[in-house]
This record gives sequence, structure tokens and C-alpha cells, in this order.
Amino acid sequence: MKSKLLLFFIFTFVLSKGQNLIDYEKNTLKHELLKMFSKKEIEEKKDTITATYFVDSSKIEYKYYLGVPNDLDSAQTCNKVEIIYSCHKCFNQDLKSILKVKRWKKLSETEFVTLQNKGKIIYFGPPKKTEYIIEKLTIVFDPNWNDIKINIQHQTISKEEFKRYKKIKNYR
Repeated sequence: MKSKLLLFFIFTFVLSKGQNLIDYEKNTLKHELLKMFSKKEIEEKKDTITATYFVDSSKIEYKYYLGVPNDLDSAQTCNKVEIIYSCHKCFNQDLKSILKVKRWKKLSETEFVTLQNKGKIIYFGPPKKTEYIIEKLTIVFDPNWNDIKINIQHQTISKEEFKRYKKIKNYR
């Protein structure tokens, strides 16, 4: 039992970095997942790669969504990570690990954003405007308390919203 618990905490630390796989091309994403999972734990479909892990009898599922390539020469890249937990203890532990990896700002009990290293888009108009690309983490509770999900994805926001988010203190 102690070895399983220790393995779980080590694995949780490694997998909490799974949020950093956003923007990875499909082949690079698969390569990185194979460092954390065995081939039989990974399922690949056209637009998703799913890695499933069991802690005792509780399932944790990591779904990596692949976006449409920008042009014919580019590969699909990961644009969203969804982590589905059937274990509340696993969820709490993993959420703490995820929130330590980047400078997250708490918007509400179920929403966090990070403004770190994402970028901005400038439209030269008319009208001229600037938008920022951020990462948003959303927690979704199943009404029946069966599963809990963490969604991490890019979101485009206005310059005004970016300034408002910037004023919010980092979550600790």
C-alpha cells in the first residue's frame, strides 16, 4: 500500500506537468506521453490522444485534444487538456500540483488563469485592437459527484480583460 501511494504521488507530480503539453505537435505529444505511460495506456483517435491511469480502483483519464492545422504544412497541435478523475483525493492532490507549476490567478472557486508566456495578437484595423492569449483552467464538478474534470485550454481575451486579470494576485 505504501509503495502504491508513493508511486501515485511521484506520478501525480510528473503528470501535473501534462498541462505543459498544450501547443505540442501530435508526434511530439505522443513521444512525451510514452515517457509517462505505457503504450497500452494510450489510445489515439483522429482528434484526441487519451492516456488512462489507475490508482487502486480509481481511474484518471488525461485527454489531449488536437486542433486543426493552420495550413497544409503544419501538424495538429494540442490545444486543450482535459483530466477526468473518479477519485476526489487524486483530484485534490493533482490540482495542488498543477497550480504550483505556473503562476495561476484565481478568478473563482472553479476558474483560474495564467498570463505567463502566451502572447498577443494585434489587429491593425480598422478598428485597431489588441487581444491576448492566455491559459484558462476550469474545474467541472459532475452533479452526481461521480467525476471531476479539470480543463486547461487557451483563450483569447481583450486588452481590458488582460489588464484586469493582471491586477489579481497570484494564487498560492
